[in-house]
Amino acid sequence: MTQNSQEVVEIGPTQFETQVKRGLRDFRVSHRRMLEGSGGQYEIDVVAEFEALGGASIIVLVECKYYRRSNPIKRDTVMTLHAKLQDVGAHKGILFSTSRFQRGALQYAKAHGIGLVRVEDGGTVGYETKMLGASRDRRP
Repeated sequence: MTQNSQEVVEIGPTQFETQVKRGLRDFRVSHRRMLEGSGGQYEIDVVAEFEALGGASIIVLVECKYYRRSNPIKRDTVMTLHAKLQDVGAHKGILFSTSRFQRGALQYAKAHGIGLVRVEDGGTVGYETKMLGASRDRRP
């Protein structure tokens, strides 16, 4: 066992969590960033990226759909985000919308770990895929 792993074993859970937290500080967010995948380039609305513990790069793709309430987000929109996520090797995808999501979009997102967030009334946010089929989590 190396000295570093001995240090982890000898500290308590809270100290270990704090040590990991310190390793997750390099967080960058970019707007309308071009990412290269095997299928070509994609312009992503928002990319959140951070380095974990000195080297592992974690990438979150965020797409934003500013639609009228009468134009719900369809499954194809979520499928497109999922395809981009896979093609560029990102770790998580989140789709923010001012409109509701069709049931097929909700089901696909839940099956593939895509976050769907509805922004309404100038700031109220509903996390649509958090509890599909249950009451929605609303946060002011």
